[in-house]
Amino acid sequence: MKELLKKPIVIIIILIALVFIGGDIYNRIVLGDDYGKEFNVPKNTSNYLSDNEAVYASQKFVESRLKSPKTADFQPMFQAKVKRENDIYTITSYVDSQNGFGAIIRSNYIVKLKRKSNGDVSLIDIKIE
Repeated sequence: MKELLKKPIVIIIILIALVFIGGDIYNRIVLGDDYGKEFNVPKNTSNYLSDNEAVYASQKFVESRLKSPKTADFQPMFQAKVKRENDIYTITSYVDSQNGFGAIIRSNYIVKLKRKSNGDVSLIDIKIE
């Protein structure tokens, strides 16, 4: 009887482990190893930013201005609007995060940024409503 009980428990433990391992693999492959660790996007000699790089940089600038940045839940990158005009990128999106009272609120934001010749991304303007 004990043998029958052990098998489902072992299977459940293995499934839970696979979920955690899968999440880690997803974070490393899809989001990148250094996702969320710094404001810079990978160094590049050109002034060009991909849409994902522009959105990522905008999220980091917005996150730095939130009351509770750890609670930030951004709109998926592929849904953010990115407009490029004369090497200036305008990103329009939203973030759900806790305000000073602990309530989750949605804030729309517009970020204008530019990549400098040394590869750093500089903030031109930010509006969070």
